[in-house]
Amino acid sequence: MTDPIHHAGADASAHNYYLLNRPVFTIVIPTHRPDRPIARTLRSIARQETRQGDLVLVVGDIHSMDLPDVAEIVRGFDNETLRGYQTGNIDGARYRYLPFDGQVHDWGHSQLNHGIASAPFGSWIMCQDDDDVYLPGAFRAIRGTIEQYAVDAILSPLMFRFLAPWREETGRTRQVIWKTPELIQDNVGGHCLVVPNRPGMVGKYTSRYAGDYDWIVDTLKRWETIGQPARWVDQVITCCRPDTGP
Repeated sequence: MTDPIHHAGADASAHNYYLLNRPVFTIVIPTHRPDRPIARTLRSIARQETRQGDLVLVVGDIHSMDLPDVAEIVRGFDNETLRGYQTGNIDGARYRYLPFDGQVHDWGHSQLNHGIASAPFGSWIMCQDDDDVYLPGAFRAIRGTIEQYAVDAILSPLMFRFLAPWREETGRTRQVIWKTPELIQDNVGGHCLVVPNRPGMVGKYTSRYAGDYDWIVDTLKRWETIGQPARWVDQVITCCRPDTGP
């Protein structure tokens, strides 16, 4: 029998039920060089409270070179999950490496679009950069928020907050984005959005540097069209470039 979570033809009510009551995540991470700190990013995921059904898709930009080292790193994390299944110690995420030639360097946006298109319907999509990390307890906080809204059975995208250490702000060593719950460029980033993956309801990154903002705008407009606008959540889940700062 086909699991309605993964079947694009399943009706909206079935998708809504699983998205709200059995939330699983698909995390899409683009990378383009073997010297990127992708292992640190994946480690921050492995330390979360993951569950069976969670999926990490690392999409390698192979336009300039193959990335066998990255593929091996991803395989190592997936092997850890498999060993956990065998011993009964964990019930966690699976990790997959997807090579993709987007023909141009566009800050990984082509790879993100490829990863989003590869994500199973019925999961919640999150996009992460290969030099950023999830903060401890982030997945627990996200699932807790989803479960909170499951009570009223209203499915909507979620806009969380993230740390941006490189941004100087008077009197603070770290700036938190978003500052106010407003859809304004430079006030949000791709890390903020956690979106239900229903057919036709997830937007696309553009090729410009601020393509993550375009992805958010595209996605939220699709949900607003059906009367289910984003919910802004005052919870920090990610740290962007943790080795930088003022």
